[in-house]
Amino acid sequence: MRALIEGPSSILVGTRSAELVPNAMRGWGGRVSDDRNAIEVFVDRPAAATGVSNLHDNGRVTACFTDITTNRSVQVKGRCVEVGDPQAGDWDVIDGQRQGFTEICGMLGFPRHMIRNMWSTQVVKIRFIAEQVFNQTPGPEAGKAL
Repeated sequence: MRALIEGPSSILVGTRSAELVPNAMRGWGGRVSDDRNAIEVFVDRPAAATGVSNLHDNGRVTACFTDITTNRSVQVKGRCVEVGDPQAGDWDVIDGQRQGFTEICGMLGFPRHMIRNMWSTQVVKIRFIAEQVFNQTPGPEAGKAL
């Protein structure tokens, strides 16, 4: 699971408002903490205003990590404990994940320049405590708790 989260996966980060209105953002640079209790992802600042507002309001967050070559997917739900700016070394993680994602998409026939246009050079770090993990790979086990 760690390899999926930290690999060149497609990452979608979701939040919700107090009125249960959902918000989704593309994530980059997934990273599991050494104690395996927390996950960090980075979202593009220009698209993050609503999501960050939701996190400050209720702290609920989910992230879905998908291997785009196999559709193997996991969803991690949890409680946000940090929203902030990237720190030293974070850009290496973000850029590495973006580069891998771009290469895989290119191998699948997507123009690399189009993939590169999916991200901003300004990001927000979201760190959350994992509380629930679900298999989201399409098939009969989708939705099953892991």
